[in-house]
Amino acid sequence: MKYKKSWQITLIIFLCILLNYVGKVFSMYFSLPLYLDTFGTIIVAYLYGPLCGAIVGSSVNFIYGAGTVADYTYYFSIVNAVIGFTIGIFASKKYFETFFHALSLCAIVSAVSTFVAVPINILFNHGMTSNLWGDSVILFLREHHWPSLIRYFLGELFVSFPDSIVSVLLFYFLLHLYRNYNKKTSGQQVISAIMVFFLFTLFLYQPTEAYATKLTAAPAKEEKTSHPDDAIFKEYTQTIYDGTNGIPGCTVNDIASTHDGILWIGSYGGLYRYNGREFKWMDQYDSVKNANCFYEDPEGRLWIGTNDRGVSTLINEKITSVLDSTKGLPNDSIQSMTCDSRGNYYIGTSDSVALVVLNDGPKIRSIIEPIKYATSMAADHDGHVAIIGDNGTLFLCQGDNILTQESRKEGSVIYNSAYFDEQGLLYAGMSDNQIIVYDISGDSLKEKRRITCDGLFNIKSIQKENNTVFICSDTGVGYLGTDGYFRKINTNGFNSNIDNMDVDYQGNLWFTSSRQGLLKLSRSSFTELFDATGLKPAVVNTETRWKGRMYFGTDEGLRILDSDEHPVTSDPLMATLSNARIRSLQVDSDNHLWIATSGSGLYCQDPSGRISHLTSKEGLLGDKIRTVVELSDKTIVACGDGGINYIKNLRVVDCVGRKEGITNTKVLCLLPTDGDELLVGTDGGGLFMLSSTHQVIKSYDRTNSAISSGVVMRIVRDKTNDGYFIISGNGLNYIDAKGVLRHIDQFPYYNIFDLIDLGNGKVFVPCSAGIYVVNKDTLIKNKDIDYELLDYRNGLRGSLTANAWNYLDWNGNLYLACGDGCSRVNVSHYNPASSSYRMMIRNMKLDGHKKMVDHNDINIIDRSVSRVEIEPEIINFSVNDPYISYYLEGFEQEPTIVRQSELSSVYYTNLPVGDYVFHLSVLDNNAKHVVEETTYRFRKPSEHYDNWWFSLYMGIIIMLFISWVTWFISRIQMRRTFALKEKELALAKEQIQMGNETILAIAKTVDAKDPNTSQHSKRVSEYSVLIAKKLGYTPEQQEQLRKTALLHDIGKIGIPDAVLNKPSRLTDEEYAIMKSHVSAGAKILKDFTLVENVADGALFHHERYDGKGYLHGLKGEEIPLNARIIGLADAFDAMTANRVYRKHLPFDYVMEELKKGRGTQFDPKLVDIFFELIEEGSIRIRREENQ
Repeated sequence: MKYKKSWQITLIIFLCILLNYVGKVFSMYFSLPLYLDTFGTIIVAYLYGPLCGAIVGSSVNFIYGAGTVADYTYYFSIVNAVIGFTIGIFASKKYFETFFHALSLCAIVSAVSTFVAVPINILFNHGMTSNLWGDSVILFLREHHWPSLIRYFLGELFVSFPDSIVSVLLFYFLLHLYRNYNKKTSGQQVISAIMVFFLFTLFLYQPTEAYATKLTAAPAKEEKTSHPDDAIFKEYTQTIYDGTNGIPGCTVNDIASTHDGILWIGSYGGLYRYNGREFKWMDQYDSVKNANCFYEDPEGRLWIGTNDRGVSTLINEKITSVLDSTKGLPNDSIQSMTCDSRGNYYIGTSDSVALVVLNDGPKIRSIIEPIKYATSMAADHDGHVAIIGDNGTLFLCQGDNILTQESRKEGSVIYNSAYFDEQGLLYAGMSDNQIIVYDISGDSLKEKRRITCDGLFNIKSIQKENNTVFICSDTGVGYLGTDGYFRKINTNGFNSNIDNMDVDYQGNLWFTSSRQGLLKLSRSSFTELFDATGLKPAVVNTETRWKGRMYFGTDEGLRILDSDEHPVTSDPLMATLSNARIRSLQVDSDNHLWIATSGSGLYCQDPSGRISHLTSKEGLLGDKIRTVVELSDKTIVACGDGGINYIKNLRVVDCVGRKEGITNTKVLCLLPTDGDELLVGTDGGGLFMLSSTHQVIKSYDRTNSAISSGVVMRIVRDKTNDGYFIISGNGLNYIDAKGVLRHIDQFPYYNIFDLIDLGNGKVFVPCSAGIYVVNKDTLIKNKDIDYELLDYRNGLRGSLTANAWNYLDWNGNLYLACGDGCSRVNVSHYNPASSSYRMMIRNMKLDGHKKMVDHNDINIIDRSVSRVEIEPEIINFSVNDPYISYYLEGFEQEPTIVRQSELSSVYYTNLPVGDYVFHLSVLDNNAKHVVEETTYRFRKPSEHYDNWWFSLYMGIIIMLFISWVTWFISRIQMRRTFALKEKELALAKEQIQMGNETILAIAKTVDAKDPNTSQHSKRVSEYSVLIAKKLGYTPEQQEQLRKTALLHDIGKIGIPDAVLNKPSRLTDEEYAIMKSHVSAGAKILKDFTLVENVADGALFHHERYDGKGYLHGLKGEEIPLNARIIGLADAFDAMTANRVYRKHLPFDYVMEELKKGRGTQFDPKLVDIFFELIEEGSIRIRREENQ
């Protein structure tokens, strides 16, 4: 390089350092798969040598490292220094002069930087490259279980290799373009090269992050909480949980519901979590091995008071703090807890009361020593706290000050429990059945009134839930109505030591008993009347309402409820029917109650109470009566096992039985038509119609109709169409207005008991599977029957009685006969009482490891996880078993639908990377429409190498590397091949030269035998080549002909000198010897491969064109062309040269002889060419020599 001033060198070095820095920042900012921090290093190393290159290379890392927090950046200065030094060394060896050497330098720089960088990466950066693309290669290979050292090496190589190619080749092209530009070559090439570089850079650039699909969680639906009504607790279904079905020991101390809907049950046996499906023993909490009491504070923390380990606070099912005697609590046995309106927590132990504040966890603020063994606490909105202490003393406190206290002196009656209402009135529950209401204005206790709780004793707790004040006691539970008076709730046998209660988010009531376990009162569409009212269970066959009372016919007599639905314990009719099996209860138009019994005949009670009794003695066809109907003339028709009985004025006026022509007299049901005909269903004989004169006018049986069975259990009038539903022993049938009977075979069930036409387009079909609710029109059409099934999953607890007579009152209440009582449902409000469900996913398992799920955030699934187990949970305490739908959006197309009772963990294996939304829904009774839904978001993060452009990048680098290796190897091979070819060519040339010299030597040897023919072969070869040129021979063909001509007389070597040099004419024998030289020459040359067809010249050059030559007598073009040429040249030279037997002939004579020989001895075309050569002067014969 030319000498430059020191300031110029300094400026160039500064600009090159800046170029390195800008390249590195550019690469980092756009996350390119290149370092771009060596271009300035290459320039300096080329201009000023390896040492300067090393200094400039290392400087960029010190500058860049000063702006980052990564200390290991400085160590990479070693890599760039080595790169600069390496480039300087090879630049001095002219490696930028040729493209081959430049490409070789790319590989050298890449290899050197990789081998130097990998140990530094391992030591200071966990093997990573600090380049997004290189690190992605390492992670990709790690995921495919490649050895770590190979991963680190390839990760660095996949960045160093393209970086070296871009940097080195860019410098190479710009260097040579610069040189061309200085040679006045157009500068457009420089611009083109720069454009190519930047286009290549842009192609490699891709976004560094995959933008996740924006997921919007479905808006949470407002929860609808049921509120107990003052007078309808009898509508609640009762369920007791004890040691037989979930709670060991039957001892429950307290219950609490947290904001997520979960119920927590405390017992001496431990803490239980209940979601409506499973009581889970929470034995994982070391600080909670039993639970005495609960308190849920306004922030949603659940305070758990234990019997021996103090207080633990629970948040999201995790124990967040523990407060016990080691932290200042008076005692570890906790009896009660509350929080006042100022944020002070009161913890009543079996010793004193502790006042606790939250300050980075619960801290003891003070101890209220005078209050011992606090069993109940309550707080108002003004900072007052009422505490029931030892011996039943009532304390009124504010902070840690006792404002007043009250003890009862009335015998053994003491304070037991406390509660504040919204007005600040204090309700104090006593140890008898009294509640005293106090006004505490002025910080003193002023009695306002007393509430007597009839049926209760020893009031344990008073608390308000869902706008209703509930009272628990040792003998039962009750509530205060809106009028302020007490009403008792019938809990049947669950009536001992009831301490506390709670209401879950669905409005179900929960009561705890330290002796009997846990009672749930669930609002249901179905009311179990016998349980709710206290009637003795029995098999019910029929129901009806009469004179404001509800009558139930059972297998054990009659049961009655009065107008307030209280059991009637004494009634003359009940006494009369004691233990009778009652089959049907019907009320006629005169308000008479008819009772059909099985075995005791027919009873009738008029409105005055008079009871009449008809049996076979009074003319009935048997005493087993099924039911009665009333005709338009007020005739009562009773049917039974003996036939049909017509009754007027309590007298049997006619009978239709076997004597009257009825073959099957066991009649199960009757129905009058509008024309006073009577439809009759029998037990095996099908269906027939009696006229008003009691004659059979039409019949339907298996032989003449499509009826599905001969057993007809019920006939029901279609209220909106002129038709009848016929319920047979194994299906449903229909008679249309034309009297045509059709079997409805598309109905989904066959064991049908009854059908109730609601008159609103729907029918209820009770059967052994439950109650089908069906659209009547589609049912009649027997096509596309859609239905709802009401069964135990909707609250129907009892099994329906077969062939029973169900009752529908004017309010739409359907009374269903059951095996242990009566179930009531309103046909207009039969859907589940609770339409609110809380759904959640508390945990998931990732390859067997449990992880909490966050509903409000995206839950990350590590990309290494292969098996995901999601644990969906429906918090449902109602009697309903709804349909549940779930699916993972982004992975599944169709949802899975199951009943809640069938819901279990959901498994997914090998989820691809991406974003997912898990949809969990409660569906309607038809499993078609979503009632409520919750969603949870999950993400299996994608790495850089999951994107398509990374695969493209790896493919390009691999192909580039393979291409370079292939090119390099092929270039090396080519260079070796070229060298070998050059060597072979030189050898060939040497061999050719030796061959030529050999041939020439042979020719000279032949010519030397005859001094007169010296140089003859040489001249013949020259003449032959001149003719060949005219014929268009290639240089190679000319050379072959020249050598052939030189050897054409080689056979003369074997001719004796006496014959060859004889000056006189040869004899015939000598001439024959002379002619043999052609065959001898051919034999000599037959294995001579140096010249193609060389033997032809020796063998055929004495053949004549007219065929008179020797040796074979060939003629015309049978003679090889080369032989014809040589023959002409040989004859010409023989005539123009001196011979042993004569001197050379005159030129004109020679020319004349050639003309004579044209077409006879010689090829005429060749003779013409020969003359042209002579005319042109190409063949020159000195005339004086020819004279």
